[in-house]
Amino acid sequence: MEKNASTLLIILSIGVIVLGLAAVLGPSLADDNGSEETITASGTAQFEAVADEITLHVRVETAGKIAEEAQKMTTEKTDALMASFLELVKKDDIETTQYSVQEWREWEREKMVLKGYKAVHSLKITLTDPLVAGKLLDRAVSSGAFVDYLNFGFSKAKEKELKGQALKDAAQQAKLKAEAVADGLGVELGDVVSVSESEANYPMYHMVGPEMMMAKADAAEPSISPQTLQVTAQVSVAYEIE
Repeated sequence: MEKNASTLLIILSIGVIVLGLAAVLGPSLADDNGSEETITASGTAQFEAVADEITLHVRVETAGKIAEEAQKMTTEKTDALMASFLELVKKDDIETTQYSVQEWREWEREKMVLKGYKAVHSLKITLTDPLVAGKLLDRAVSSGAFVDYLNFGFSKAKEKELKGQALKDAAQQAKLKAEAVADGLGVELGDVVSVSESEANYPMYHMVGPEMMMAKADAAEPSISPQTLQVTAQVSVAYEIE
């Protein structure tokens, strides 16, 4: 009995010593899965670039007693507006984003009364010249169309270029940070273990109808200036420690 108690005491003592060593050495030890020690650093890129693409969104809307009447008037106004636009842009630059014919009802004596029908034809015009954008805006307003909004953004080619540059810059910054940490710890960086990135993005500059109408009030044709957009990206990289 005393022998068994002595054996148990020895086993417990060894367990305490092992736990003590683990507490002292901490995360510097590889875990049971054999994972390596790593240094992880994140880099952020942020810079500005001038938008090279403009999208103008306009809407033709008419009302009639019957659906066919509203539809006919909207078609005629849209065709006239399109003909005017095609003097400045190509047909492929114009696309329909919405077309609808709906009942038009209004409150009258505490109930909704059918007044007729409304037909709506919405267009999106994509272009690169701010001067042309101003001319199109003027023609849209003069024709009685509604100007919903105007966006400044990047063409697909420039967007690809800028996103690539942003991710490259962010990755380089992450590497510089990791090297600084390794130098401070007196160790060397090894191979890259993992990389994660948030896709480079940019907020479009959004100009709504009232803002553009104010621009029109100041001149015969609104002056649309190229806008600068901020491009951002983030990359996180984990390196082995040699």
